[in-house]
Amino acid sequence: MNTKTRANSFVLISTEINRCIFEGNVDEALSLIGDYMQENGMTASLEIVASIPTRAIPRRPPRSVQ
Repeated sequence: MNTKTRANSFVLISTEINRCIFEGNVDEALSLIGDYMQENGMTASLEIVASIPTRAIPRRPPRSVQ
């Protein structure tokens, strides 16, 4: 994948993650982050994952796709 394509891909996934967070859909945001990390060979320690403050963010039901 060339640099421009990789940058575009990162912008798209970042926008989608930010949208999920803005809508209060933390589960979907974390799922997107996890998928991105797996696809790109990234890892996170248990300490890092455990430090994500998901209880402080109000949860909303998943949005319906129309």
